[in-house]
Amino acid sequence: MVWPEEDLVEFIPFKLSNLTPSPASSSLKKLDDIDRRLSQLGEASPSKVTELMQDIGIGAPNQVLEALGYEVKWYGLDQDKAIISKSKTRSTTKP
Repeated sequence: MVWPEEDLVEFIPFKLSNLTPSPASSSLKKLDDIDRRLSQLGEASPSKVTELMQDIGIGAPNQVLEALGYEVKWYGLDQDKAIISKSKTRSTTKP
């Protein structure tokens, strides 16, 4: 199940001592960093995106791409002809 990012904010726990963010907060920072790097690529091939994700240390790029709102546009069955880009429309309905 994919949750819209505005719903995720409700579930981000913080430690009360010293107001230090929990690991969930650092995960969101990492997702923001990944999203920034992907947006710098613009429309990119799956191989280029996979290479970037592996360099960052992401083992499941498809799940991260989906969570960040990216989509794959296929032009036939050849993976090298597919283009990954940020989806222009995102569902904001709650499940």
